[in-house]
Amino acid sequence: MNKDKLIKCLDQGINWLFLGIIFLVPVYFAYWQETFNVFDINKVTVARILISFILILWMIKAILEEKIMYYRRSLLIFSGLILLIYIFNGLIFSIKPQMSLWGNYERQQGVYSLLYYWLFFVLLIAWLRNWKQVKQFLGAIVAGSFFVCLYGLAQRFGLDPLSWAKNEGRIFATLGQPNFLGHYLVIVIPLTIYSIFFVANKKWLKFLLVLFLIMQGTCLLFTYSRSAWLGFGASFIVSLALWSWFRRKKLLF
Repeated sequence: MNKDKLIKCLDQGINWLFLGIIFLVPVYFAYWQETFNVFDINKVTVARILISFILILWMIKAILEEKIMYYRRSLLIFSGLILLIYIFNGLIFSIKPQMSLWGNYERQQGVYSLLYYWLFFVLLIAWLRNWKQVKQFLGAIVAGSFFVCLYGLAQRFGLDPLSWAKNEGRIFATLGQPNFLGHYLVIVIPLTIYSIFFVANKKWLKFLLVLFLIMQGTCLLFTYSRSAWLGFGASFIVSLALWSWFRRKKLLF
């Protein structure tokens, strides 16, 4: 295999790993409850492993191409400075530095996890270069939401094969907490609406996306999450305002 073909394979591998993170992290949890922390630790572990593989492949690609590409350097420097300030504040002034570094077992959200989130952000910004990639990422997000919502509806209608502690009729699907599910759906629903109007170009695909949107809205309703509904209302108002502004500019032009 020559160098060009190897670089192309690395590009495909990096792209599939990105899509895997977007698709798997919301969906995956310890179905057989093999860990005490069924949801968070499994999702974070999957994300860390896949991000690490992306970084390894990226480094191999940089060595083969004999150059290190810098994308959006100002954004990288700015976000890195914010991260360093956060780390300094979290570790130096923390009353529990060890927990600030590693996070607790329940949430995992320490500086260690934050470094991976920042790395994912930087690599993703560097990776996105064309509209085809954006459509693939949107497809992975919406496809993942289908399985999340399918499990949420199974919980609502008493078809969940697993027994969970009572949560007053609120569903949490694969996210482990109704508010987490609600916040996830508030992000996914606008992307699904956008995909229906501006990405899907076939009637059967639009119909499928509409079904997904109905599932997402139903699951959002059954989370009974006030914060999620407030976020949804705010995103709707902002989106409507932006759409009106752009439409008015277009008409004036």
